Amino acid sequence: MNTLDDNLRFEAACDWLLRLREESALSTSSELVMEWLAWCREHPANGRAFERAREIWMLADGIEPVATVPTTAATTVPADRASAGVSRERRSKVSRCLALAAAAAVAAIALLVAPEWLRLYLMPASAEIYATKAGQSRVVRLPDGSTVALAGGSRLLTTLDGRSRALLLDRGQAYFEVARDPSRPFVVTAGDMQVTAVGTAFDVRTSSSGMVVSVAEGIVDIDDHMDADPHSAATVQFPERITLRARAGQKVALNRSEPPQVTAIDPATAASWQDGRLIFIREPLSAVVDSIARHTGRRLVIADPAAGELRYTGTVFATQLNDWLRGLPMVFHVRVEDRAGEVVIASAR
Repeated sequence: MNTLDDNLRFEAACDWLLRLREESALSTSSELVMEWLAWCREHPANGRAFERAREIWMLADGIEPVATVPTTAATTVPADRASAGVSRERRSKVSRCLALAAAAAVAAIALLVAPEWLRLYLMPASAEIYATKAGQSRVVRLPDGSTVALAGGSRLLTTLDGRSRALLLDRGQAYFEVARDPSRPFVVTAGDMQVTAVGTAFDVRTSSSGMVVSVAEGIVDIDDHMDADPHSAATVQFPERITLRARAGQKVALNRSEPPQVTAIDPATAASWQDGRLIFIREPLSAVVDSIARHTGRRLVIADPAAGELRYTGTVFATQLNDWLRGLPMVFHVRVEDRAGEVVIASAR
């Protein structure tokens, strides 16, 4: 491959890196991530170029460029080749990435916390991807005989081989019925948490505030590397890494502001969302609303942090959402407004 193609590929990789980093703070869109994955897998050299760009950013992240953009990289991209992944609007940002490459030799190592898109990138190219839109659900039977029920607004990547069964739930909720195979642990990663099972049934739900694991059968081991929330007012101190074992009839809630909460439940309720019953125990209203929105497809918005931090315990029936919304101001000091098809929940004044 000639230098021109190498430069174009690297510029495209820089552009993808910048787009993903910019939007990750706003919860990177599913469409953008899937487009990026398709580009990475389009040609082996694309993945290598992206890895090179990522490594350079790790070296130079946050360091202003101290050298000019290399001449070959700055001048060899014809205008009619912009469709290769680099738009004119982003040219200055791509140039900055290239300038950082020139400065990488004198830059300090900076920690790059792996966001959702990077975890996806690290999955093997052979990974199967299953996804649902908000308000939809589907059941997937995996090659090992396990079954996964995906709730609305969810995405799951799976890699099963002769030695391991690795799954990544990077958003949403899923109920796993695991085929027993002691030689191949069944490991589900969600955010900073890993759930390991051999033969069991359990549910994993993600949200902006943390994760919830509910065990219906058997035993699962939970390994949580979740960082504490630096903006939390919580005074409770707990380890950076938490490892615990949950058994059938237990629900474990993990978030960034408090220690794990273990609650006894009826094992049958672990999959109750499949019947349209969404059960919550002392969960932030923001997590409750996020889950309801995925299951129903309704646009629900928490308008302020105070409302989102309210703790809710109860059952929401997906088919009776309007009744729940009307009753919410009777439970909490909040107001519920319908604004052009979007339901807004805010603290009452």
